[in-house]
Amino acid sequence: MKQETLKKIIELADGFEIKYKDSHWSIRDPSGAWYSLEYFVKTKVAYPLLLRRAVEEWNRKGEYGIYLYVDYMIIESNKGIQELTGDSKEWDYDNYEKTDYLTPQEQAIEACLIELLEDK
Repeated sequence: MKQETLKKIIELADGFEIKYKDSHWSIRDPSGAWYSLEYFVKTKVAYPLLLRRAVEEWNRKGEYGIYLYVDYMIIESNKGIQELTGDSKEWDYDNYEKTDYLTPQEQAIEACLIELLEDK
């Protein structure tokens, strides 16, 4: 993921903040703790929460909504499923294996956000 995309995700997520201070980027999580961007990315501290909060804010503000279902997620608008990059976008969770820090559902959320934010 591009650093600019991660910054956009952080800016979307309620309770998170990103600032450039002391010659580097720092991230504040909802508890108020500050982390260097490098540490945040390396350790994935609070990363699942960040993704879910970014989706909540995306759904509140955006023209498209990201909706999670039992085995998959889709992007919808009030006009139904939208075609992005030529076909309907649907992410199946079973396309992802659980990692140490993300469930398959969270990986699908991450992939969706990356695609949406890097297209803008």
